[in-house]
Amino acid sequence: MERPPAVILAGGLGRRMGGDKALRPFLDATLLHAVLERIAPQAGPLAINANDDPGRLAAFGLPVLADPLPGRPGPLAGVLAALDWAAAVGAPAVLTVPCDAPSCRPIWLPA
Repeated sequence: MERPPAVILAGGLGRRMGGDKALRPFLDATLLHAVLERIAPQAGPLAINANDDPGRLAAFGLPVLADPLPGRPGPLAGVLAALDWAAAVGAPAVLTVPCDAPSCRPIWLPA
């Protein structure tokens, strides 16, 4: 089975976490580093859904996808960005994971 493209959802404001969730310290790096380390071996092409200045995530070397809807309507806008990107890269599906759940283990179920 071909590995699906994956998008890490990091587009929220992070008000309850005191700022940019993706770049919050976690263990010896950041939440985004931890999620990337966990998901990269299981996914094909990777991208990050984030808003505001994409340059703050340039060190990760991944496409940064802004929400396609104005006003930050919530995480489903990030899922829409992921679906649009998957269609653009020719994938029939896309895996989305939150940037603030670094210890979650994906469970693959047969179709």
